Amino acid sequence: ITWTNEKIKSSFVNRNMFDFKHISAFDRSYMNNPGPMVVFATPGMLHSGMSLSIFKAWCHEAKNMIIMPGYCVAGTMGHKLLNGSRKVDTDKGPITVNMTVEYLSFSAHADAKGILQLIKN
Repeated sequence: ITWTNEKIKSSFVNRNMFDFKHISAFDRSYMNNPGPMVVFATPGMLHSGMSLSIFKAWCHEAKNMIIMPGYCVAGTMGHKLLNGSRKVDTDKGPITVNMTVEYLSFSAHADAKGILQLIKN
């Protein structure tokens, strides 16, 4: 926390500012839980890892949504989804995408002003 201002440094003694009450690490067993859930997963291009596993499990349901928060390289599943593909090829064959696909322009390199503007809008 050495990079934060004095007010934050002094409050850190009483409370860890990175201890979020309603945020926890994702466990694969959650994929089949009923009810609403928000998952922040990487990589965002959906070419491997947990994000791809979750996508494959949830893409069939129209009530689900994926928000792609940034640039996706041509040829990746993320790029195909952002360009309107409703059928995508996976290692287990083609799958139909019924979930809503949205794009959110977000840069991890934004400064504080840019992040505040995103939150306000």
